[in-house]
Amino acid sequence: MQVPWVERLLPRGRTVGILTVSARTLSPSMLRAAGVDPATPLEGTDAGAEFSRVILGDLDIMDVDAARRDLLAAADRLVEHHSDLGAIVMECTNMSPFAGDIQRATGIPVATPYGFVCWFQSMLEPRCFADIR
Repeated sequence: MQVPWVERLLPRGRTVGILTVSARTLSPSMLRAAGVDPATPLEGTDAGAEFSRVILGDLDIMDVDAARRDLLAAADRLVEHHSDLGAIVMECTNMSPFAGDIQRATGIPVATPYGFVCWFQSMLEPRCFADIR
């Protein structure tokens, strides 16, 4: 989980919030095992109608607009209850396509598993710029 890494990037007085597919099942012991303080703000899409149902049910078809609304509602709850939020970390890879929607709606940076992999890959295969010699 990227929470400790993102926390180090935030200014003093700002905290990371986690957006998860299931707040009920992301236990304090799981958070500790990932190096995350169990008191970290957390919001799940459990209350939504589509995203958690499809992902946790391993279903093949998703109403993408309904899933987007679920994620936006969860992000809104997270921001509403934690005024010191400086970034949101999405714990579920399947949330990555909605990161831009959440960032635009909240104005808060959003870290995703996909973004982390892209960042890491950029170290393995750095972009080649024009010859500057």
